[in-house]
Amino acid sequence: MLPKIFSFVGCPVIGQLGEESIVTYQNYCETCKRQNDVVQFLDYSFDRWDGEDIVKTGNIYAVTDRLRNALETSGLTGFSFHKMKTSKNELFEEIDPNNEIIIPTFWQLEISGKATGSSGWWEYQGECKDCYRPNWGYTDRVSRALMASVMGEIGPPRKVSIDSWQGESIFWLNDPGPPLVIDKVICLFNDLNITGVAFHPAEWETL
Repeated sequence: MLPKIFSFVGCPVIGQLGEESIVTYQNYCETCKRQNDVVQFLDYSFDRWDGEDIVKTGNIYAVTDRLRNALETSGLTGFSFHKMKTSKNELFEEIDPNNEIIIPTFWQLEISGKATGSSGWWEYQGECKDCYRPNWGYTDRVSRALMASVMGEIGPPRKVSIDSWQGESIFWLNDPGPPLVIDKVICLFNDLNITGVAFHPAEWETL
């Protein structure tokens, strides 16, 4: 029986790439002007920290030791962890001038699971003739979906091909959106009382 799936539409963004982050730019395409930005080492520079167990910047995620241990022992799949650094930026220092807030150990969450589908948010417009990256057209469904989590509403579902899914618990779709998770991931987050996150239903489809 297929699990229920959800788009990971809400995650705390309380920092950015710090000065010691190492980012490489790979496979630049002259035709579509795109490249792969790969974070070789993550320095997450916090604006603040109020106890969040998972944070993001762009499409890069990081989790506390507590959440990492729970994920590793859960039997869930589609991810791995990498050592990283945490730092405090000027904004953080302004709200915590006495350095009283201790940020725990964080790990970069590398999501390796992948699937394809018709998206339901973006419109597929073929692929680049040279690098074969898919081209996705922006639609009003994207704005509706991303604003839904802010407004406390449920946005339109993304669509994932059943045949493309390899059974991972956390995975990327080939559209530009956030990762997807199966229902067991949400159960784990609920058991741990992970705050600041939002998940909206997605749908399986047969292509």
